[in-house]
Amino acid sequence: ILLNMERWRWLPQDQGSFYVTVNIPEFSLRVVNDDETIYRTRVVVGKTNTQTPVFSNEMKTVVFGPYWNVPTSIKVGEIRPYVRRSSGGWFSGGGWNTTVFQRHDLRIKYGGQEVDPASLDWSRVDIRQLHLYQPPGPRNVLGRVKFVFPNKHDVYMHDTPQKNLFAKQVRAESHGCMRVQNPDQFAAVILEH
Repeated sequence: ILLNMERWRWLPQDQGSFYVTVNIPEFSLRVVNDDETIYRTRVVVGKTNTQTPVFSNEMKTVVFGPYWNVPTSIKVGEIRPYVRRSSGGWFSGGGWNTTVFQRHDLRIKYGGQEVDPASLDWSRVDIRQLHLYQPPGPRNVLGRVKFVFPNKHDVYMHDTPQKNLFAKQVRAESHGCMRVQNPDQFAAVILEH
């Protein structure tokens, strides 16, 4: 209770007459206008080890057909471990197993140029220095729309292709961002305002 009271203290006391709030432990999003909830939907929030941070900021942009720029933590912790030497090894022509990029439709840019992941010597490449991204499309992890409010945590709200997660009672499944169940309806409410 004390921790939650402290978190509540961090938030602005006056959020204005129109605002969006995400109740993390309730896994829900509300749009409030003049103290009345005018829209409510489910959200997926951060896992225990990648929790959604508590903060407040002004929403600046709604992006349709967003690109996903892969964060360094995911590049290092989740993609790099899958890049392994193929059978036969590098020196016998086996090269590197880079199928993780094709499976997830991930692209690489280095020095502003797109490069083929199979052409890189992964024993020498620092994946943190590469720009990994996923173009818009049906497999994009951000879905069809992203809601941006600049913050130091680099989290935002977005659609998701994993619609099955909204049927779960406990929806702590993300890397910190908030996935919105009905992003098209949410966007209509926001853009109408």
